[in-house]
Amino acid sequence: MMFRDSLDLHIRARYPLLYIPTAEEQRVEEEIVAVARREQPPRQVHVWDAARGYDGTQAAPGLPLPALEEVENSPPDEPALFILRDFHVYLSDPQVARKLRNLARRLRGERKTIILVSPVLKVPDTLAEEITVLDFPLPTAAEIGQTLEMVCSVSIKPNSR
Repeated sequence: MMFRDSLDLHIRARYPLLYIPTAEEQRVEEEIVAVARREQPPRQVHVWDAARGYDGTQAAPGLPLPALEEVENSPPDEPALFILRDFHVYLSDPQVARKLRNLARRLRGERKTIILVSPVLKVPDTLAEEITVLDFPLPTAAEIGQTLEMVCSVSIKPNSR
């Protein structure tokens, strides 16, 4: 099964917490957005990281609990995906783990999913039953070929002096 189809299946099946270990943030986020757009109406996609907060707006920057409270306070009838970058560093915090477990129970009844994207896989035992890990495959030969074609097609202008 292709990654996009697997992700779509897990989201539609209302798995509340997904974890995708990969260093390829941009590529995986493009896949997540593509899946979000498949549904009618399309799901909103919100991206959080500690430096920029949500969607670069500085909403809930720095600390994980305010980031999770944004998920908790989002409208229950609005389908959404919440991408949390590098969140693995917070998972061993007892308050964060408890908040995630509480959210997991609640999100099963809503069309919302939290997706943790991190370059490393660190799931503490306290969250092992709540988090579903999805493997993100390496790019296919066709994807590598497309990237090479794009790079080679960029015209390089000679440096004029």
